[in-house]
Amino acid sequence: MADETNHGRFSEAWITQEQEFIDLFFKPKVPLALHKLPPSKDGFQCTAEGCTAFAGKILHSDDFWPVDNQGAASYTLISPSRNEIVQFRLKPFGEHILSLARNIYGAVRILQDFPKDRFTLQRQLNTPRQALSSDSWTATASTKLKNLASMNRLRQIEPRFAQQAAELTSKLHLLDRLPLVLTHIEFAEAFGMCLFGVYEGFLGEMRDARWRFFDQPAVQDSQEPGNPPRSVRETLQATFWDTFWNAMPPGMTRQDLEEPVMVASDVGIINRYFDKDGDIDTKDKHDLCSVNLATGILLDR
Repeated sequence: MADETNHGRFSEAWITQEQEFIDLFFKPKVPLALHKLPPSKDGFQCTAEGCTAFAGKILHSDDFWPVDNQGAASYTLISPSRNEIVQFRLKPFGEHILSLARNIYGAVRILQDFPKDRFTLQRQLNTPRQALSSDSWTATASTKLKNLASMNRLRQIEPRFAQQAAELTSKLHLLDRLPLVLTHIEFAEAFGMCLFGVYEGFLGEMRDARWRFFDQPAVQDSQEPGNPPRSVRETLQATFWDTFWNAMPPGMTRQDLEEPVMVASDVGIINRYFDKDGDIDTKDKHDLCSVNLATGILLDR
């Protein structure tokens, strides 16, 4: 395997987290997946080193290395010279999804690379656990909200979640106003499922076991003359949504779609932080972290 390092392009913290992500895949996740299969006669063990060696054999090259941003359910290696990737997965990839994606999106792709060099990026490794469903977003949203409302232990900790679930349930029909998209973990999620990233990644942070927005005053240059002073969170949030709506194609106006977009965003936050079947475990630090994140981002914003 080629000695391609991320040094100079990513922070040391990012590189460390990337390795932790790979370790999480091969240590807890892969053994659990293999446990469901018939036992290997030769005592086979799946490791990163073994997968790397196998990739070299099928690529007939040592010009490959791990991609910069590994997924939660796979280990991916890329060979630029051969224009190929090798991916080791917990579950088989449905090739029919590839055809469906091409039919829906054609040659559409992202025009800009993510600006990694401008931000200090961090990743949630164990918490919160994220569920990415390949079913209908509108249908699964209803089920997700029912599950949230039925969580008795969560209701004791924060009763506002049950109220939020009831309010959002009454507005789920608004999701049908949004364009249809392919909902699949390999390509894209239904709109709204990832808007939590704006809040989680840019508008605040976990501090003292609580989610806190960046509510300190923004710099003077970002203030609008004649309007009350805005916080860092308010400035970044307004900039994001103004840019978002200005980028919409003709016929998709903020006036018509802002409410369904916010419903999609709110259900996406719930989908992000409450992905388990059943109630939360009040002794599980990961569950409590998810509750704190959801409380701050969804209820206290």
